[in-house]
Amino acid sequence: MTEEIWEHLSTVEEEAEAILKKARSESFEMLSKTRHQLLAERERTLEEARALGEDMLSQGVEAARSDADKTRVNAISDVEELKNSVRQRMPDVVQFIVEEFLG
Repeated sequence: MTEEIWEHLSTVEEEAEAILKKARSESFEMLSKTRHQLLAERERTLEEARALGEDMLSQGVEAARSDADKTRVNAISDVEELKNSVRQRMPDVVQFIVEEFLG
C-alpha cells in the first residue's frame, strides 16, 4: 500500500511538473508574442507621431512663409507710399528752404 501511494504521489508529482513546464512554456510564448505586439504597436505609434509632427511642421512652415510674404508685400507697399508722400511734399520742402534760407 505504501508503495502504491508512493507511486501515485510520484505520478502526480511528474504530472504537476509536466503541467508547470507546459504552463511556463505557454507563458513564455505569450510573453514573447505580447512583447512583439507591443513593439510593433510602439513602432506604429512612433511612425504616426513622426508623420503628424512632420505634417504640423510643414503647416507651420507654410504659415510662416505666407506671413513673411504678406509682411514683405506690406513693407513694399508702405515704402512706395512713403516715396510717393516724399515726392508730393518735395516741392513744399524746397519752397520752405528757399524762403527760410534765401529769403
